Amino acid sequence: MLHTIPLSPSARSQRGSLVARGGRGRPARWLSSVLWGLCVLAAATACSSKKGGGGATAGVDPNCEELYGDACGVACTSQDDCVSGTHCNDASVCDAECGPSATCPGGKTCDANGGCQSSVVVGGGGEGGGGGGQGCVDQKITVTKEIPNVALLIDQSGSMDTNLASGGSRWTGLRDVLTDPDTGLIHELQSDVRFGLALYTGVDTGPNPVCPRLTEVAFGLDNYQAISDAYASADPIDDTPTGESLALIAGELAVYTKPGAKAIVLATDGEPDSCADPDANDPNATRQLVVDAAQAAFEQGIRTYVIFVGNAGDTAPHLRQVANVGQGFPADDPTVRYAEVNDTSAVRDAFLSIINGVRSCKLTLNGHVQAGYVDKGTVTLDGDKLTQDDPDGWKLVGDNAVELLGSSCELIKSGSHDLQVQFPCEGIIIIR
Repeated sequence: MLHTIPLSPSARSQRGSLVARGGRGRPARWLSSVLWGLCVLAAATACSSKKGGGGATAGVDPNCEELYGDACGVACTSQDDCVSGTHCNDASVCDAECGPSATCPGGKTCDANGGCQSSVVVGGGGEGGGGGGQGCVDQKITVTKEIPNVALLIDQSGSMDTNLASGGSRWTGLRDVLTDPDTGLIHELQSDVRFGLALYTGVDTGPNPVCPRLTEVAFGLDNYQAISDAYASADPIDDTPTGESLALIAGELAVYTKPGAKAIVLATDGEPDSCADPDANDPNATRQLVVDAAQAAFEQGIRTYVIFVGNAGDTAPHLRQVANVGQGFPADDPTVRYAEVNDTSAVRDAFLSIINGVRSCKLTLNGHVQAGYVDKGTVTLDGDKLTQDDPDGWKLVGDNAVELLGSSCELIKSGSHDLQVQFPCEGIIIIR
């Protein structure tokens, strides 16, 4: 018998850190986020644990020390460094939020590594991977959903006060699409994407000129509130040093160590200037700075997506170049890969299309499917069996990952769904 729990985003809230920062080459304090997973458990297998004494250790949930004593707070770089029932958290120490005597709030389920999850996949059936066999009493397969890391690079220049065609300023329209507590995309997707925010502008006058001037919120899961607070306290200011800002954020994202695809979504409303040329007296040079930054980011494994808020006009050829090189295409490719939007509905559609394109449907196993068993897996979604290697089914990636395809992939990106992944017990070698 298999136990199934709905696939849905975690609601655990984690506040990111706000960093207001100016100048070039200064490292941002992007904080790590809580990595969440999907778990495949044999029905007859319970999460094992051991109890220990407690005290309070920084970066560790209070439940951990009650359950596992001195094993909590041990420095780690991977799951292998932590005892059974605990996990390596984003502070790089062994931790557990739950266990045999500490349940999860809100109807969540405690996974095998002491994490409170609302997303669990159950599998590991008998012969042939079906649920009617003897079950895998001694097998425990964990799969981790690949979570993308997305930096939202938002133009904070003075022209963002200009109104959208649908009414309201570009600044408030963009902010509401992202941070509205009921309909905002960050609130909706915060458990599936590690969002980071960078509002960018430049101030070249007054006693304290700063360029680029960035207001940042650290990457993290469930960090809607931190992003919303930062956005709400900011207003359009002055210049548009897009090239320098893009290069700075790409550099930070390049050294960010969490797994998953990396992307920058640049939302701007006008011609770029630069810190050296705040009035864009040489527009070809200021444009080239942006193209070069997007090209360099792509070479570091970071894709750049462009949303132009307003009417692009003469800026269109430049936007096409940035979007092309940012996604690995020749700069002069005639294909339009940027979005031009002038109302809130179109802004939302553009962001959602980009973010969903970055999100992955790949599930990485903590074991390897053995030769002779690659075609013996069973994957069901909402009770419907998916066909292996079908355009709308699933495929095995290498010998340690399952990827949903086509319509199945799109489906699990929305709402709550039941997903089961099964392989025969003898067909999997677990990495302990």
